[in-house]
Amino acid sequence: MSDYEIFRPRRATRWQRFIDSARSITLGPWNPKDPAIARYFGGTPVSSGVSVNEGTAMTSAAVWQAVTLISSHVATVPLLLYKRLSNGGKERYEGHPLYRLLQIAPNPEMSSFTFRETLQGHLLLWGNAYAEIERDGSGRPAALWPLLPWMVTPTRDTPGSPLAYRVTNPSGNDVIIPAVDMLHIRGLGDDTILGHSVIQKARESIGLGLATEKFGATFFGNGASMGGVVSVSGPRPDPKTEKGHRDQLEARHQGVERAHRLLVLYNDAKFTQNVIPPEDAQFLQTRMFQVEEIARWFNLPPHKLKHLERSTYSNIEHQGIEYVTDTLLPWFRRWEGELNRKLIAPLEQNIQFVEFLIEGLLRGDAAGRAAFYKTMREIGAMSANEIRIRENLNPVEGGDALWTQRPAATNGQENS
Repeated sequence: MSDYEIFRPRRATRWQRFIDSARSITLGPWNPKDPAIARYFGGTPVSSGVSVNEGTAMTSAAVWQAVTLISSHVATVPLLLYKRLSNGGKERYEGHPLYRLLQIAPNPEMSSFTFRETLQGHLLLWGNAYAEIERDGSGRPAALWPLLPWMVTPTRDTPGSPLAYRVTNPSGNDVIIPAVDMLHIRGLGDDTILGHSVIQKARESIGLGLATEKFGATFFGNGASMGGVVSVSGPRPDPKTEKGHRDQLEARHQGVERAHRLLVLYNDAKFTQNVIPPEDAQFLQTRMFQVEEIARWFNLPPHKLKHLERSTYSNIEHQGIEYVTDTLLPWFRRWEGELNRKLIAPLEQNIQFVEFLIEGLLRGDAAGRAAFYKTMREIGAMSANEIRIRENLNPVEGGDALWTQRPAATNGQENS
């Protein structure tokens, strides 16, 4: 990286974090998505009474699973540079420096997996992912450095002027980076610049899930199994005696470990239960429904969030393929479009391109693959070596030849 700071974890005191938050308001462009600001000044709670932002949303098991699942798959699939062939085909362009940059190490401090997983996580949570393009003396990409999305603001000097990006550094100095040197992968948005944050759009759904989880934890942590009213005949005892009785009951019955103990009352005391059981309040059903809601927001099959209520052995494979085509493929295309546009010079875009290798995700089970390969081999669409490569096997001598059927015999003559 060249002329400004990249975020690196640092151990700061509470007072320093407060100063950083105040500085970002008074000296830099105020951004309500900054976690430091959210931590100290909070935000408007949702209807369920909890505060939801990109940080607190990740405490939801369903949101965590959705973000980590999609991010890890985007990072796992090979991202390759190809060269176009004169016959309309393509081959891997392994000798090009950009191939190593994408496939092995985008910068000296990160692997390709970590880089893509980090940016995809930013993309899912904030709706935008940014990385500075460091170029060498000839203008070719030499390194890619991820940036924190809440520290980056798209800007124009005047309406119609070229787009640029303002990066706010922890030290307080802003740096302007031209659009040509900034990878900006965006989600769905209202304009051509910024994408929507799924977390901000789904605040009510996520908030209900967090509130339900908190309710369950509070119920089992603080609830006494005999929850209700104890009525005693006669005058009210003095406060000290009353408190002693209450403390004794709570010490014996409150909490999960003390549940279902025998309750003994004296002096004509009567107990009336008045706590609504969690199942009567549809507690479990609400929790399960919120998992489905998160799956909808992230366009995931519910079984990917470990919600297997409606999944069967016969349809789970097809749901897995739908996950690739409906969930992952749009993200792959967003990545490919931005990488091809920013990392490959316009004059070279006709001879090289970047693409995710997704065939392995669509292979299906062994029986399905075998039937597919058999058909493709018999019609001459694939060679033996092409099949072996797809199955992660080494090519064999003579395996590049395409097999074709001989024409039908005529006039009583055999095929030649």
